[in-house]
Amino acid sequence: MAASFAIAVLLIAMIRTSVPSTLPLSNSEVSAQHVRFFESANNHQIRRPLTGEAENYLPDQFKVKQNGTRQFSFSRHHDDLGDQIQRIFIPVSGGDVSLSINGAPAARGLDLPYAGPGFGQQYLYAEINPSLFNPGINRIDLIMRQDPAHAGIRQIYFSDDSQLMAAESGLLTWSKRLKSTLFIGGIIGLICSLIGLIIGYNRLAFIGGAGLGSVATIYGSKIDLLGFDQSIWLNHKVLAAVSLVSAVLIAFGCIRSLTISKTIILGSALAAVFAAILGLFLTVSPVHIPSSTSVVHCANCALVPVLIFGLPLQLIFDLRLFRKSYAAAQQEITKQKNVIVAQDMALENEIKNKAVLEERQRFTRDMHDGIGGQLMSLLVRVRSGRVDLPGVESDLKSSLTDLRMVVDSLDNVGENLGAAMATFHARASKQLEAERVRLYWNQDFDLSKYVLDTRQILNLYRLLQEAISNVVRHAAASEVKIEFSDAPGKDGFEIQITDDGKGFDTGPKVAGKGLKNMQTRAKKIGGVLDIISQEGKQGTTINLLVPVGT
Repeated sequence: MAASFAIAVLLIAMIRTSVPSTLPLSNSEVSAQHVRFFESANNHQIRRPLTGEAENYLPDQFKVKQNGTRQFSFSRHHDDLGDQIQRIFIPVSGGDVSLSINGAPAARGLDLPYAGPGFGQQYLYAEINPSLFNPGINRIDLIMRQDPAHAGIRQIYFSDDSQLMAAESGLLTWSKRLKSTLFIGGIIGLICSLIGLIIGYNRLAFIGGAGLGSVATIYGSKIDLLGFDQSIWLNHKVLAAVSLVSAVLIAFGCIRSLTISKTIILGSALAAVFAAILGLFLTVSPVHIPSSTSVVHCANCALVPVLIFGLPLQLIFDLRLFRKSYAAAQQEITKQKNVIVAQDMALENEIKNKAVLEERQRFTRDMHDGIGGQLMSLLVRVRSGRVDLPGVESDLKSSLTDLRMVVDSLDNVGENLGAAMATFHARASKQLEAERVRLYWNQDFDLSKYVLDTRQILNLYRLLQEAISNVVRHAAASEVKIEFSDAPGKDGFEIQITDDGKGFDTGPKVAGKGLKNMQTRAKKIGGVLDIISQEGKQGTTINLLVPVGT
């Protein structure tokens, strides 16, 4: 905290040294005790003080409630004026101001480029021709219509010194720079605050930054906050209060975690708190400040460091935290993704293994019911002498064929469609070759691009096995053709199996267990099976449409 206070004091001291100097004008300043003020006549007209009227002078202007237009009056003897052009310079006027010499209008005030705390609405600079002065005492009167900015007339400079002209130019340059600096600082502060609020690490500081940036932008662009002229005093009061609250919020936002960068930010925020207090003091205080230039300068300029340096530094600090948090979040997301992928793979393997296990259990039942039944039947017929040696050989060969097909179907056919069909091609070729049946295999595209799950692949494999088994057992064919064709219009591919053996009746009353198994497996893979054959005619054609994803 001590370091932050030191930074705040250093900033204020630096701002104080940049105040435009008024020392060269000290000899031209009219003594505040020589400037009397009172209410003017009706319609903002010049009048003389009434006999017995209370005497109020410039330092008392904030102690007396202003009910109408005020008249500020002082005098100069002709002998003190000489024949030189006289100049009058009023840096700040809280309202519209006009000048009269000996009751004759001489000049009107001009709007100030900047209207922050202590600046008021207008200034006045005029060069007065000596012909306007009378011999003897000359009255110089100023009429100020209202004082909505609560700035009054704090200094009056009157002499023939040409430096007053330079002072006017310096005032305009100074106020324009203040306006531009605060506008730029306000925009920077608003942008940083909006980004900081989105990031959300130090919302308290950036809420204050948004308020302070808004006030600085309003000062810099000279926007009337409430939208009607008579509310300008209230505008300054509200803006000064908002500045103070906002600067305090920034300070409290930085106190929570003091680091080197936060110490610098807190120092600039404390300087802004000091500026806001001065601004509120200038707006509502009933105290006349004879030389208010330094106070006014600090009240306006000390808001700038926290807007241009403090809030951007805070934003950089928060962005670094955001980047670290984002990187940590990405690592956590990647970690969770890897966990999910691993779980998906484990689940997929579990499903695959379960499907294979279920199929193996089914195969075991098939072996028991099918091959076991065939061998038991053969044993009974051999014992009863109802079968000859060729019959025994034929039944044994059929049982061995079934056994070979069962073993083949257990050989990793559930891993991949392309691999499963390659395995089936190799096994079927050997099986048909042993039976002296030629196999024509036609596959001109890669089946691996199609996606089937393990159960679908196993059911397709068993369906094709059943078809080949039927050819070997019943068709007495000499050749078999298996042709694969792509069917993109049907969202899948087609398999056609044809043989030149004996036809059979495909009616439901005569269909055997093998054909029913084929129909069942086709339904399980979501396919369409069509068997074309006729008893007494040559050849059988089996068409299977397999719907798949890619």
